[in-house]
Amino acid sequence: MPLLLRKIRKNRWYRDKKPEWLQPGDVPADSVTDLKTTDNKLSVYQCNDPDSEIDRVVAALAASGDQTDPVDYALIDRKQIDEAEISMQPSPGTTPDEKANGLHHDLVALSGEKILRLAKIIFDDRVLIKRVLPKKVMEMISAGIAAGRISRDKLSEKMRSKIPDSKR
Repeated sequence: MPLLLRKIRKNRWYRDKKPEWLQPGDVPADSVTDLKTTDNKLSVYQCNDPDSEIDRVVAALAASGDQTDPVDYALIDRKQIDEAEISMQPSPGTTPDEKANGLHHDLVALSGEKILRLAKIIFDDRVLIKRVLPKKVMEMISAGIAAGRISRDKLSEKMRSKIPDSKR
């Protein structure tokens, strides 16, 4: 089953130290802020071949910004989304990596109840939450540019200035 990658902020999910006041089956409100929707949609990337696609998507997401911040993400089994009756549809991504853009989907027709279901899925210890540190992020972007996967021309000027130009 494919994995869905959702960019989050790891420190909002309290996975290492769950608050004592939190009731079983509930999620901290801070976690839900990572699930901000636009037009009742939420962006995810479907990785059918996680071994090759996860790093590519992480590099593409990082290359879309201006900063070399850590990249935090959750990997959700697509089956869990289907079981939660959350609909998904392909939609074009906007990263500087065209193949990664083809992996982009939106979770659609989201209600407050469905966002809460999604938050509970991500908060569950079975969902892997990972962090890629800035140094590794820069290596991944540079490798993507060198391999022709990431278009240097599509990077912001600020990001382009942080990536060494291999042609010099």
